[in-house]
Amino acid sequence: MSHKPTRSSVTSVLWTCNYLQSAADDPDNPITFDKRTEEFEFCYTHGAGDDAYPATLVIYHCPFCGG
Repeated sequence: MSHKPTRSSVTSVLWTCNYLQSAADDPDNPITFDKRTEEFEFCYTHGAGDDAYPATLVIYHCPFCGG
């Protein structure tokens, strides 16, 4: 899978280590890949109790290779 920089990228470094894809393929990891937007996201629950709802945070750069 090739990934291009997004409009929010602050680097021209390309993603090369495959960490995010491996994490997204692991069902126990909170990282997912949204095919619609072609972005990796961190999925979590915001709030607590009856006010809790699912939320996502887009990952713009790999924490390992910077791409």
